[in-house]
Amino acid sequence: RAEIDKTPEPFRVLSKDKTGKFTGRFIANAQPDFKGALKTGMCICFEAKYTLKDNIKRSVLTNTQLETLDRYYHMGAITGVCIGIQDRFYFIPFLVWKNMKNCFGRQYVKQEDIKR
Repeated sequence: RAEIDKTPEPFRVLSKDKTGKFTGRFIANAQPDFKGALKTGMCICFEAKYTLKDNIKRSVLTNTQLETLDRYYHMGAITGVCIGIQDRFYFIPFLVWKNMKNCFGRQYVKQEDIKR
């Protein structure tokens, strides 16, 4: 159905021990987690987030992630945020995520919000 790749996190290894365990640090803001193409030829770009809480905040995405999703959206790609809230998973279209305050009246979303 799709060819989707995980976007690597921009980090630098600072030290590594004999067991392969390493210490590192992020060197730039991350892009959205996944980019690819659907079998139909449509481009897709999305971020993935998970929480054990009963809601997930809009602010879990960085400005870089929001800006990248916005650029992909304006190019015609399918864009969104794939979220896990406790034991349920959803794909929230980017425009809904971007305009969360208008859609849900607040800057976070609960499972019951998504169902409607």
